[in-house]
Amino acid sequence: NDKKYPVCIRICQKLLAKDSWREDCHRRLMRCYSILGQRNLALRQYDICVQALDRELEVQPTSETTNLYRKIRSGEAV
Repeated sequence: NDKKYPVCIRICQKLLAKDSWREDCHRRLMRCYSILGQRNLALRQYDICVQALDRELEVQPTSETTNLYRKIRSGEAV
């Protein structure tokens, strides 16, 4: 059901507007964008995540997030 992805995107965006460091929300957005064929937005979301984590917590993304980014970048299914 493709209708759930836009809803998920809106929810994640609202959560990130309050807590930009929520790496789980960034990953979910990356997956949603990728599934919807918006690879460029998925890759951009990773960059937004990296910046937010650095700014808010001074940390790098987890390997889970980085691995998801690499899968999307290489065109693998997520």
